[in-house]
Amino acid sequence: MERFQVSSIAFVILIIAVFLSCNPSKIVLNNCLSEKIKFEMPSDGQLIDYEFCAPDNETIWEELLSINPTLKKTTSKGRSNCGKEEVLIIGNTDNKAFKTMLCKIANLDYVKEVNQTHWE
Repeated sequence: MERFQVSSIAFVILIIAVFLSCNPSKIVLNNCLSEKIKFEMPSDGQLIDYEFCAPDNETIWEELLSINPTLKKTTSKGRSNCGKEEVLIIGNTDNKAFKTMLCKIANLDYVKEVNQTHWE
C-alpha cells in the first residue's frame, strides 16, 4: 500500500510540473519560435499592426516578401529600436494566413522579436 501511495504522489507531481511548464497563450503553431512574438495572437479578423527589425539587405528583403508580400520598409527605428544596419519592417494580421506568416518571420535567425505597433 505504501509503495502505491509514493508512485501516485510522484505521478501527480509529474502532471503538475508538465502543466506548469506549458504557456498556452503563447503557443501559436508547431515549430514556431513564438517567444519572439511579443503580443497576444489576435483572433481571426482582428487587425493588429506589427513590426520587427531586419538587416538592410536586398536578399533578406526578398526573403521577407516571399513570406508576406504586403510588408513595408520604414525609415523609423520604431519601438523595436532598429540598429544602424537594420531597417524597420511593418506588417499586419490582415490575412487569413497571418499566424503562419508570423511564425515564419519569428523563425528567421536575424529577427530578434516581433512587436505590436502602437501608432502615436
